[in-house]
Amino acid sequence: MSFENQRAGSSRSESDASSALLEDSWISSRSTPELSAVSVGYPDVSEPEIDTDLRTPEERRVDHITGILREFRVFSVDDVHHAWAELTRAAGDHSPAIRIAVASHRLTPPTVLNQLGSDQDANVRGAVARNDRTAVATLTRLAGDQDPGVRRMVAYYGNADHQLLLAGDPDRDVRAAIAQRFQPSAAALTRLASDQDVHIRLLVAGHHWVPSAVLDLLANDQDQSVRNLAADGLRRRPRRE
Repeated sequence: MSFENQRAGSSRSESDASSALLEDSWISSRSTPELSAVSVGYPDVSEPEIDTDLRTPEERRVDHITGILREFRVFSVDDVHHAWAELTRAAGDHSPAIRIAVASHRLTPPTVLNQLGSDQDANVRGAVARNDRTAVATLTRLAGDQDPGVRRMVAYYGNADHQLLLAGDPDRDVRAAIAQRFQPSAAALTRLASDQDVHIRLLVAGHHWVPSAVLDLLANDQDQSVRNLAADGLRRRPRRE
């Protein structure tokens, strides 16, 4: 190739490069820059954080304290003493929910449970009746509680003496709670077998723990349904005596 042809080709290359550069510059000048709230002078309108917790401050306080009570872990004597101190303090809280949590707690001392057994809130007293650490004397007092719901808890969780005592309770649901226990006392079931309410006698006749002597009695009940249930029970299981 001659020098003139090389020079002409070089000129065309430089011209093409210049044209491309001008074209890129023109396209860049025509491009619309990305707009933002800040670049155009608008204030930042990002959405504020929304508090989705709809609980009242008191509800948050109660949840916080009951959560602490639930998380007690006992690894040493000091842990036990700390738990007792916290539970004793919480037993005087104005919130019934916190006092119920204390009355239900597995570490609450019997003395505190006895105190809560006289609480003005029936739900607190009922929780005391359900606690395994509640003293017999406290349960005996609760067996005479004016609220049938509390007496029902004693009937279901109390000992044989409490069951026999409450087998004559005027409230049907209290008496029924005895017959709904997994293993009620034989003496209480015997007394309930002569209950005036057919619903109670049906519960007794259908109970897996009822003595055969009681089933023999109920097999002659004045109600046909009770007689049938008692007879079926005698046929299906061996006598325990």
